[in-house]
Amino acid sequence: MIKQWSESTCIHLSLALNHQLITPFPSMNKTIPTNVVITNYSEPSSKAASVKAAKLDDVAGQCSYNTLNKLPSGRGSNAVQLLDTLQEAVIKRVTLIPDMHSEHQKHACHQSDQEELGHRVSYNQVTTISDARVAILFSGGVDSMVLAALVDRCLPLSDSVDLINVAFQQKSQINSDECFNVPDRITALDSLAELNPKRVWNLIMVNVSAEELSVERDSTIRHLVHPLRTVLDDSIGCALWFAARGRGLLYPSMQPYWSAARCVLVGIGADEQLAGYARHRTKYRDYGWKGLIEEVEMDVKRISHRNLGRDDRCIGDHGREARFPFLDENVVSFLQSVPMSDKVDFNLPRGEGEKLLLRDVARLLGCAASSRLPKRAIQFGSRIAKLEGSSKELASDICDRLQHKP
Repeated sequence: MIKQWSESTCIHLSLALNHQLITPFPSMNKTIPTNVVITNYSEPSSKAASVKAAKLDDVAGQCSYNTLNKLPSGRGSNAVQLLDTLQEAVIKRVTLIPDMHSEHQKHACHQSDQEELGHRVSYNQVTTISDARVAILFSGGVDSMVLAALVDRCLPLSDSVDLINVAFQQKSQINSDECFNVPDRITALDSLAELNPKRVWNLIMVNVSAEELSVERDSTIRHLVHPLRTVLDDSIGCALWFAARGRGLLYPSMQPYWSAARCVLVGIGADEQLAGYARHRTKYRDYGWKGLIEEVEMDVKRISHRNLGRDDRCIGDHGREARFPFLDENVVSFLQSVPMSDKVDFNLPRGEGEKLLLRDVARLLGCAASSRLPKRAIQFGSRIAKLEGSSKELASDICDRLQHKP
């Protein structure tokens, strides 16, 4: 009786869930262009320029007219629409956020922070606890720079914003002062100059040693990454967990610092929808537009079970909520409707052709230098892949480090 009831209930629930999980956005635009030649910039006609100027006014007038005016016909309007849609997505995710400003909460966090962080840093100063309500996982690349620039447009100038940058110790420079000067740290420092100088940006430098990585993975992170178990899952899971902890050194004072932000903005979804990975360029080279469209469509469909569960668990373990503006339903719906040839141009070099539409948005927001940075996955930018992995290790291999060690 119980077995029969359970089976029928499971079937009923499965049907109900399947009914409710209808895709909330339209199917991907699979238009395959013929004889498309995309250029980086073109001189528009006076009529096109006036149309673009009108569209620009609809986006709060904070974009660069000169940049918009130079974009080829079609790309300008798409960039403005994506910017407008992303802006709304960010607004929804940075309002009504609880803070940690009460004295009771600060005291509790201070005690916990001193106990956990104090023995891991070689500083005797009292750890500063931030007043920021919003944090951004920040590599300085185009995805995180666009999010930071949009957050700047949403919050009053009196609000500070935490920018969390994670770096893993480099084996070749363990005894050097530059052992944490990984690529993502360098780009974060460079890109900081492009953000609004009137706002307080708290760049938190999270430095992770090989010893700490091993201890925290074995005690906590491997349980959060489970049931995923590849080398890629290990690298990304560990990087996100340490970054989301938000404990490190505040640049440029290098004082111990702890982020109390309850909301963490993450740039996941941009690469999947806008062909940002190296394999997308390879797929286009080998199979043309059809192959690229199929690869991007696969990435969009599997992102929920391939990435989001793992990422949400690793970030949520610190009592923070991960929020993904690039996966807002309206953003996804818009990007699904745009032909692939309007989103990428692999005739352009790396750092320009992939995520072309998002790079246009970055330029409109005044982030010109960041808009030309090539894609660098977090496992390579933070150098966690170089810390423990073997040169023969593949991202899809089962990761022995995630297994329990008796």
